[in-house]
Amino acid sequence: LKRPLINTFACDRWDPATSVALPNGEIFYLVALLRFCRPYPGGGPPVDELVAQNNAIIDACRSNGYDYKIYFPSYHAQSDWSRHFGAKWSRFVDRKARYDPLAILAPGQNIFARTPSSVAAAAAVIV
Repeated sequence: LKRPLINTFACDRWDPATSVALPNGEIFYLVALLRFCRPYPGGGPPVDELVAQNNAIIDACRSNGYDYKIYFPSYHAQSDWSRHFGAKWSRFVDRKARYDPLAILAPGQNIFARTPSSVAAAAAVIV
């Protein structure tokens, strides 16, 4: 990793009606770790090493209490998704139950199982 790409954004420039997950506060910093992995052993670290580095960065953010979001997250539990969306989680679940009650859309993110009861159950937890 040579240099991370760092951009500053104002939260009030984002439409609050969207489901985008933003950190709390007036501004936030997007820190992009732009890396790629060349075919191993041709050069560069293997993918497992890069994934381990990513996990170490995430663990450091979590243990230091940073309000962070992951672009293209791969969470495994609804509690992780709830933390990711923060205060917008209940609205996200409500919209999912209203507009996609069978959980047909975006199954690869594993936020909701493809059963009507899973979305309804998540909505019931919020109430």
